[in-house]
Amino acid sequence: MQLVTRSRNLLSRVLRRLTPKATDDGILTPAAYRDDAYDRLVALALLAVIFLGALFAASRADASMDARIDPRQPSQVQLLRLRMLQPYIEYFTSLSYGPNESRVSPDYLKALILTESGGDHWAHSRRGARGLTQIIPATARRAVAELAAKGEDYLYIDERIFEDFNPDYLYEPAVNLLIACHLSATYQERFDGRTDLVAAAWNAGPGSVADNQPPPYTETRNLISRVLGYMEFFASVSAP
Repeated sequence: MQLVTRSRNLLSRVLRRLTPKATDDGILTPAAYRDDAYDRLVALALLAVIFLGALFAASRADASMDARIDPRQPSQVQLLRLRMLQPYIEYFTSLSYGPNESRVSPDYLKALILTESGGDHWAHSRRGARGLTQIIPATARRAVAELAAKGEDYLYIDERIFEDFNPDYLYEPAVNLLIACHLSATYQERFDGRTDLVAAAWNAGPGSVADNQPPPYTETRNLISRVLGYMEFFASVSAP
């Protein structure tokens, strides 16, 4: 309320200064011209203050609104991106990976996508991670070599990636999700299907998991929380 009152008073001062001043006979003298120009400059400065104050108030309101958004609740844009990726998600989670022929949960893969990139297949981190699930090129090369050794044919995949892998292939949704499923299935086998440890291994590497506990890294703990939260959301919307 105080902000509204102050803004109203400030605006009144601006309008008064913008009103031309004249002498009693209605003629602007040189001195009056100078005073009037000065007042107009002051008025413009005051208008700039009001404008910047409004922008600041709006940004504070947006930040407050964002803080009230449940991070487990995907935005409409994110859900639209997932719908566009659905053919890839359904296909690659229907396949079996690793020596034990493990499969990856579609809800886990969707949660990983939202956590890592928000569904933006052009996402790129400062550390060089790329694509929907933010895969490091060195990790991708090892995974591609393992996949190539199986000699399988995959839908949506150009088999030439197995012969000459280029890190930019990670921006292709199909390639990124194939590698993500292969790695996630490998971690599932290693950690007896514990999703928290699979997510920890994804973020910090499988060697970071000790005594069946995630590493104490803030980034890793946050990623685990977000993945599990998104999975909870997807489970709730698919429940009868």
